[in-house]
Amino acid sequence: MMRMASFTVALMVIAATITIRVDGHAFSHHQEVKIRRHLKRLNKPAVKSIKSEDGDVIDCVPITNQPAFDHPLLKHHTMQMRPSFIPESDSTYINEETKTINQVWHKAGECPDNTVPIRRTKKEDLLRPKSMKRFGRKPHHSIPRTTTFDPTKGHQYAIMGARNGKFYGTEVVINLWKPYVQVPDEFSLAQTWIVSGSGSGLNTIEAGWQVYPELYDDNRPRFFVYWTRDGYRRTGCYNLLCSGFVQTSNRYSVGGAYNIVSRYGGTQYDISILIWKDRKTGNWWLRVGKDIIGYWPGKLFTSLGNGATRVEWGGEIVNLKTGGKHTGTDMGSGHFADEGYKKASYVRNLKIVDETNTLREPKSLYYFADKHNCYNVKTGNAGTSWGIHFFYGGPGRNVKMAGFTVALALMVIVSTIAVRVDGNEFSHHKEVKILRHLKRLNKPPVKSIKSEDGDVIDCVPITNQPAFDHPLLKHHTIQMRPSFHPRSDSTYTKKEAKTITQVWHKAGECPNNTVPIRRTKKEDLLRPKSIESFGRKPPHSIPKSTTFDPTKGHQYALMSAMNETFYGTEVLINLWKPYVQVPEEFSLAQTWIVSGSGSSLNTIEAGWQVYPELYDDYNPRFFVYWTRDGYQTTGCYNLLCSGFVQTSNEYSVGGAYTTVSSYGGTQYEISILIYKDRETGNWWLSLFNDIIGYWPGSLFTSLGDGATIVQWGGEIVNLETGGKHTSTDMGSGYFADEDNLIFEVFVYVVDLTRPTTLILSPLPFKPVYTTTTQYQLQSHYFSTIFGFVNIKMGNISSAQSSSPSLPIDSTFDLPSPLPSWPSGEGFAKGVIDLGGLEVFQVTKFNKVWTVYEEGQDNLGATFFEPSSLPEGFSLLGFYAQPNNRKLFGWTLVGKDISGNSIRPPVDYLLLWSGKSTKVENNKDQTGYFWQPVPPDGYSAVGLIVTTTAEKPPLDKIRCVRSDLTDQSEPDALIWESNGFSVSSSKPVNRGTQASSVCVGTFTSNPTLACLKNNKFDFSCMPSKVQIDALFKTYAPLIYFHKDEKYLPSSVNWFFSNGALLYKKGEESNPVPIEPNGSNLPQGEANDGLYWLDLPVASDARKRVQGGDLQSMEVYLHIKPVYGGTLTDIAVWMFYPFNGPSRAKLKLATIPLGRIGEHIGDWEHFTLRISNFSGKLQKMYLSQHSKGSWIYPPEIEFQSGGNKPVAYASLNGHAMYAKPGLVLQGRDDVGIRNDTGKSEKVFDTAVRFRVVSAEYLKEVEEPAWLNYMRHWGPKIDYGREDEIRGVEKIVVGESLKSMFRSAVNGLPNEVFGEEGPTGPKLKRNWLGDED
Repeated sequence: MMRMASFTVALMVIAATITIRVDGHAFSHHQEVKIRRHLKRLNKPAVKSIKSEDGDVIDCVPITNQPAFDHPLLKHHTMQMRPSFIPESDSTYINEETKTINQVWHKAGECPDNTVPIRRTKKEDLLRPKSMKRFGRKPHHSIPRTTTFDPTKGHQYAIMGARNGKFYGTEVVINLWKPYVQVPDEFSLAQTWIVSGSGSGLNTIEAGWQVYPELYDDNRPRFFVYWTRDGYRRTGCYNLLCSGFVQTSNRYSVGGAYNIVSRYGGTQYDISILIWKDRKTGNWWLRVGKDIIGYWPGKLFTSLGNGATRVEWGGEIVNLKTGGKHTGTDMGSGHFADEGYKKASYVRNLKIVDETNTLREPKSLYYFADKHNCYNVKTGNAGTSWGIHFFYGGPGRNVKMAGFTVALALMVIVSTIAVRVDGNEFSHHKEVKILRHLKRLNKPPVKSIKSEDGDVIDCVPITNQPAFDHPLLKHHTIQMRPSFHPRSDSTYTKKEAKTITQVWHKAGECPNNTVPIRRTKKEDLLRPKSIESFGRKPPHSIPKSTTFDPTKGHQYALMSAMNETFYGTEVLINLWKPYVQVPEEFSLAQTWIVSGSGSSLNTIEAGWQVYPELYDDYNPRFFVYWTRDGYQTTGCYNLLCSGFVQTSNEYSVGGAYTTVSSYGGTQYEISILIYKDRETGNWWLSLFNDIIGYWPGSLFTSLGDGATIVQWGGEIVNLETGGKHTSTDMGSGYFADEDNLIFEVFVYVVDLTRPTTLILSPLPFKPVYTTTTQYQLQSHYFSTIFGFVNIKMGNISSAQSSSPSLPIDSTFDLPSPLPSWPSGEGFAKGVIDLGGLEVFQVTKFNKVWTVYEEGQDNLGATFFEPSSLPEGFSLLGFYAQPNNRKLFGWTLVGKDISGNSIRPPVDYLLLWSGKSTKVENNKDQTGYFWQPVPPDGYSAVGLIVTTTAEKPPLDKIRCVRSDLTDQSEPDALIWESNGFSVSSSKPVNRGTQASSVCVGTFTSNPTLACLKNNKFDFSCMPSKVQIDALFKTYAPLIYFHKDEKYLPSSVNWFFSNGALLYKKGEESNPVPIEPNGSNLPQGEANDGLYWLDLPVASDARKRVQGGDLQSMEVYLHIKPVYGGTLTDIAVWMFYPFNGPSRAKLKLATIPLGRIGEHIGDWEHFTLRISNFSGKLQKMYLSQHSKGSWIYPPEIEFQSGGNKPVAYASLNGHAMYAKPGLVLQGRDDVGIRNDTGKSEKVFDTAVRFRVVSAEYLKEVEEPAWLNYMRHWGPKIDYGREDEIRGVEKIVVGESLKSMFRSAVNGLPNEVFGEEGPTGPKLKRNWLGDED
């Protein structure tokens, strides 16, 4: 890399020399200017300044001039001087009051009214951290990760938390100490976290006390606040060190030091913190003790706009491992939790704010301490005035930890003694291990061939090769030849590759019915770090086009095809002998056939590689590879584990080549064809038209349905030896823009519909490469003898390329035209009056800007301007959609019919701009995102995207009068990059009575408003006749699994065939139910007095359990959505019985006894219909206690119509859009949801009944619908016993833990511990599905 190194060094030397000679103080002056600007932003002009004895200067700044209002989202913010309410507690005990603790500066004075006390930032404060940008900010890893926490990140915790709910605040009392902090860069704190979102969408609100010498230049405990909206990346800060938090108190300084702390064994002091969301304004308020301090404006956040999903309390420290040892920094008091009151630090009176704005004790708490020998947690006794409380903390490096070190030293001494007693003891153990491994790999040959390159090739009987040691292949019948060989339908003659022999061919050949296997030697097993890693790739071995992290060591230059299903590939790969710097690195060129992701990633791979550690030389060798779990525990190179079945006696996988390409000279290639045999499911490999062997289909999971990605290209490993980038070559070692051909690909993909045909692929090719300057890729689309795509590996070139073809480039429409709906009042008339503002739903768009990376499936997103507006209508915002599905969407446009309902903006605010990848016109384009600045009394409801830096015309868009708008929140993420994100939006207020209207535009931060229907009179809702027509048009076909024993029935059939009504206290005298349910108790609450059950007689009970598909009917609930602009048809189905669950434990399927069984099972799906046109917008499928929305492009439709197809899972009856297995769990362990097509199928259009439409008087609700009690009895079948019974046959604690986690994640209704309730008690009856 002379080119890179010399250029970089020269540039640095020249720049440094010029700067110093021109002005010796240039750098320091530049820094001084930077510091002054930063100080000016932070230190606002004060009406009074107070010098505190602790060295602080407190500036009393006018409340309207505080730093908060520098934030672009708060430019026009109206300050809220007091909250709308303060949450009240439902506790029956009296809280122990906290002692008031003053801050040190209070001794020197106080700030006047209408000012806020702000701790002045000094020049020295900015110089202490590593950079000014990091001043006052936390690093990324500053939120406790209770399962994935990595202590190498430096942060360690001892906390308790609540999750799995919606939280709107917390109150907590935190013990105050002055912990020892070892070095200034470390800190120790105690706080509460209010959390929502994850990754770059993480939102937090935090408050507590901390000792942080680097930030404050002392070791005093100080009150602090913090916030972030992007996972601590670019937003948020401590206290008022950036704009955001709005302070209203003139008494409390955030960042101010406390004047008194707790003493070990003596008086204890604590601070009471209350944080809650003002549901009227969206702001999050802070109270300390009895003082209201201020608030975090709701506009700052994204996911927290809808409440928090997690609340945590406890301690945190930073461990920098100074001197290579764990820090001695204290957490809390510096004593372990076991010491208890007055010795250990405590957190008491834990409460959360619920959806009713009530303070109550949280449920389902968890605790977490990641370094128990240094810091721990212990829960306190219940039933005291302290409520829920715990002790936490510790001294950091301590005797406990030292004890562990001593024990470890003793182990070392003992092992040393063992070596002295018998010097060969350890080596003997390893020797045995090596011999066993060699025996597994090196099967007895009928002949051995010594090759001139040092290899020994064993000719092993074909039936005795390593493949058949695999447990899945114990009874495998070898397939000697494929069922077919794909042929090409190309119209041009393909360039044929010259046949290249392997080195061992010179020394002999293997007999028929044997396979040539390269012998593994003892030295081969000793080279890698462990025997277990021999012949295996690390987990990071599949290219990720946008999330690839070069620090992982793997770097790529390749192309890929995606977004279709592939059954193979053919490719010609140029053969070279690249230089590899160190034995542990490699350089290769290959093809990847890929399906799945994460731990379910399946790959098949083949190509050539130079890998000294594996082969003990630097020769290029042919290789194969496979994995079924993302390179975790399965798969290997060549035949170094069981799996790949070789059938050829002519080619050795792992064998070296005799000849390679030369720079400027003769070029050599290898021709690889991989394809799936659709008759057997095996994946065959052909090399130079010679069949080599196959990967049995039973090895794979997701590849059983074909591949979703095919990739071709180069890969190297960069270990940064000596701290520098490796000089390992990729390909020829020359850049892609050199005239010499480095990597040539003749790309085919096996046709889906003609599995015996190879077709030239017109697929969405996407270049993939690392972001370094060491390797480039150049792609050309041309028709020559080289075929469709020619790839050159090397540095990223500016060569001409074409934009990828994506799903978004095609517009989706329903399979059949819409019928003419029966006449009615306002339904499907095209326009809806919201009360002075008419809106029209636009479904046609003009593309404005496309980005091809990030977002869903890493395919980017496209932004559109609505087109074909009716006369008199104006834009309210643009439309955006991820690129991973066909274009299908809408936005509303508006027409003023009152004279002042809409107005142009007065200006635009630029939210973001950035470079995209190559777009379709082959020019670099920049997308600019503009937010309209509305006139007073108006609100923006949409954004504009342009491709120029010039502001859009003011008359391009309209803002809406504020009384016609309501609050909205982000819905589904569309795209994000570098902290900027856009999402679809939805109203905050949703449900049958909510008047909020979705605009269909996208939103960023801050969240925009939505519309509101001030004329919400149901006039645009469908009539009964129109409902019937709608459902007959869109009524889904429901497929049940072929093994389904527990089918649905009508409710009347269930009642007529012996269902019984039980009453508490009268269990011995159940009452038969009338066929129409007229004798069921009506209304009231679910008080537990009544429940339904199956017939008592065993024959009748068994018959009713099985249901009756012939009687089945579905029950429709018609709901207005989004202010009556949409209609939800919720379709309910009744099953008399829910069958038992089954678990998948890696390769095994295990019945779970009675887990999952319960009587009376209600399932549903929902069709969402546009009231503008009657067109299907999307479909919701319920899945146990959750569900998912499916858009029409993702729906399978019945042939020749607009009726969707859905699949009910075996026994559990969850609804899915596609057949197959959906696993509730991870890593191939979890609860099975199996679906598939069978003869058991029901057309919901055949028997349906509208049972509820509150806005239609003619719809009479059946009596059973208003039965509000349980539809099944409470069952106690020993849930824990059932789980333990399964665990007995599960091998390994890790597998048991994963299994238990998957089972415990199921809702109670699945366990059957409580009988299910009817439709009217479900959350979505009056609310939205999500």
